[in-house]
Amino acid sequence: MVKIAYLMHIDWNWAKQRPHFIAEELSAVYDVDLIYIKQVANSSRYKKQEVCKKLNIRKLYKLPYSGKLKIIKKVECLLNKKIRSIDFSVYDLIWVTSPIIFNFIDFKHINNNSNIIYDCMDDYLEFTEHKKDLSKHKQLEEQLVCKSKMIITSSSTLKERLQSRYVEYIRDEEIYVINNAVSQKWLDKKDEYLQIVNRYSETSKYVIGYVGTISDWFDFDLLMYILSENKRVEFKLIGPSTVKKVLHPRITYIGAVSHDSLVTHVRDVDAFIMPFVVNKLIEAVDPVKIYEYIMFDKPIFCIRYPEAEKFYEYVSLYRDKHEVLGEINKMISGSHEVKESYEYLRDNTWIKRFNEIKKVINLAIDE
Repeated sequence: MVKIAYLMHIDWNWAKQRPHFIAEELSAVYDVDLIYIKQVANSSRYKKQEVCKKLNIRKLYKLPYSGKLKIIKKVECLLNKKIRSIDFSVYDLIWVTSPIIFNFIDFKHINNNSNIIYDCMDDYLEFTEHKKDLSKHKQLEEQLVCKSKMIITSSSTLKERLQSRYVEYIRDEEIYVINNAVSQKWLDKKDEYLQIVNRYSETSKYVIGYVGTISDWFDFDLLMYILSENKRVEFKLIGPSTVKKVLHPRITYIGAVSHDSLVTHVRDVDAFIMPFVVNKLIEAVDPVKIYEYIMFDKPIFCIRYPEAEKFYEYVSLYRDKHEVLGEINKMISGSHEVKESYEYLRDNTWIKRFNEIKKVINLAIDE
C-alpha cells in the first residue's frame, strides 16, 4: 500500500475545509500519517472534529508568540523534536498543504528525490500576516514549488498566479486545477436535511446565515448597511473569528461548531451569504462554502468575482451593497424559485475530486 505523509497547516479542530476532506479521502485508499499544526491557544475558536479511524495522527505544536520570542520558539522546537526528526524517506509520497509547514519541519529532512505534491488552496503570499515578512514566505513557497513533483491548485486563478510567479520551475504537465466540493455524506442526506430545515414566514425575521472563518476579508460594513436599510433582516454567523466582532442586536455569533452538527445550526436560516471584500487573496479562492450552501435549496448571495461565476445558476451574484440589498428585498417580498441542484452537486463531491487526485498521485509516484 502507498504510504503518505500528509503535512497539514490547519489544526484538525479548526473549521472543516479542503485539507480535512482530502485527508479523509486519501486514508480510505492509502496508508496516511497525518501531521498537523496544533494551535496551543484560543481553544474557544476550535470545535472537536471527528477523526477518521484510518488516519494515523501526529501533532506539531504551535505555541503563542513563538514567532516573536526566541525562548518560546526553543520550547516549541523541543516539543516537536520527535516529529521534526522523522525519516521522510520511508514515505512513497509527501502531501503538503502550505509552505508554512516548513516553519516546523526543516526542508533538509526531506530528500530531493521525494515525491511531493503541493496542494495549494490559497494564495499564500496574500495573507496579511505573511506580507509582514514577504521575502521569508516567498522563499518558503519557492522552495516548496521547486521540490514538488506535482502541484494541485483549488482554482484556475491560483494556477495562473503560481505559473507566473515561478515560471522557471513549473511545467504545464506538473500543475492541475482540482476545485473544492461538497461532502458525499451530506449529499446522501440531502432530503433528510431539507425536511428538518425551517422555511421563511412573512411574519418572521429574515435570517441570513454565514458559515466559515470570520477574518479580515469579512465585509462587516456590508452587513451593517443591510441591517440599517432593512429592519427585518438578521444575520447568523457560524464559525471561528480571528478579528474583533462587530456587535449589533441583529447579529448572532455562534462560534465554531463541528461539521457534523452544522445542519442543526442552519435549520432556521432563510438564506446564505458570502460577504467578502474582494482583494487578491479572495480573487483566487474557490469558495467551498458555496458548494455546501447550494445543498439547502435556499437563496444565496455571493460577491461577484471570476471564481464565483461558475455558480451563477444557483446564487445571486452582487457587485456592491446596493445590488445585494435589492436582491435580499426581492427574496423577502417574493418567492424563491428553487433550482434542482442534486445533479450539479453529485458531479462536485469530494469523491469525484478524489478520482482526479488519484490520477495526479499516480503521475507523481510513477514519474
